[in-house]
This record gives sequence, C-alpha cells and structure tokens, in this order.
Amino acid sequence: FLQETELTQDSFEKLMGFNPSVDKGKELPLNFMSWNDALSFIKKLNEVVRDGGFRLPSEAEWEFAARGGGKLEKWPGTDDEFLLDDFAWYVDNSGDKVQPVKTKLPNQLGFYDMAGNIWEWCYDFYDMNYYKSSDMDNPEGPEFTIWHVLRGGSIFEEEDKLRTSARYGNVPSRRSSNTGIRLAR
Repeated sequence: FLQETELTQDSFEKLMGFNPSVDKGKELPLNFMSWNDALSFIKKLNEVVRDGGFRLPSEAEWEFAARGGGKLEKWPGTDDEFLLDDFAWYVDNSGDKVQPVKTKLPNQLGFYDMAGNIWEWCYDFYDMNYYKSSDMDNPEGPEFTIWHVLRGGSIFEEEDKLRTSARYGNVPSRRSSNTGIRLAR
C-alpha cells in the first residue's frame, strides 16, 4: 500500500510535536526532511500505530505507482506535455512555493503529486548507472552507496525532472525545502 499523497505537515506535527518545514501549512507536504529524519518518523509511527508496518517505498514500488500501474507514461498521469499543469506543481506553475496536496489531478491509480511539488525519498540506495545492469522486474537497487534515491521532482524543476523515469540521489542527512516522503505499508 502506498500513501495517496505526500506526508502532510499536519500529520507529521500531530505525531512528532514539531514541524521542520520551511513554508508552513497543515495541508502542505512536509518538507525539509532528510532520509534519516524519515526513518526516525517511521520508527515512531510504527510504535504508536497498531500493526505498524510503515516504511519508505522502494524505488521500483514508487515508479510502478507513478506510472499508474506500470504504464509507459512520460509523467505521472499523462503523456501530453500540454496537460502536465493539470497533474504537477513545478517551476512553470508553482511560484517556487510548495503547494497543498490534492490540488492537482491524481494519476490512474489515484495517487496525487507523484510529479512535482516535493522530491520524495525512497528506501533504496542510489547509483546513477544502476539500471544499465539491473533486473528489469522489481529491481532491488544497489547494495550500498552513500546516497539514497529521490523521485518525483519538485516545484523548482523543469518538466524533464518530473518524468516517471527521472531519478536523483542525495546523502541521507541532507535536508532541503523540496524533499519529503510518501509512506508505504
């Protein structure tokens, strides 16, 4: 199971008692979150929620969801560049501000903001060339690198960084005004 939206500031603050986000708003996605912060939040969430099981999605799970169930789409929700504004917050329409979740159309599986708004941490380690030699079905990611995967693009990115195939990585301690999470279970 994958969370319908990015984790909101309201949900994070209710559990953790504080909000590290740069721009504040209860329906805004939580941002300024490192991969390490994400694991700390998930650990606490699993301690208080019966049956727990929350985690970050793998990169393969994230991409399958973004592609509306594995379809070969350029962007989550559409192949049409002229319809991208209907599905994503990015440099052309965001005003460089994180936007409330669920204000754009969802993709075919009902997931919102899989393109743009904030980059989303995945559990996998990041290797820029990993897919040149990986399994095609459900690749597990490299064994170890110093970076972890970010997917989806953000409010500061051009449309090419929002593509379902676009990937990025960063060190697990790095916080940014355009990084957050979407939970898996």
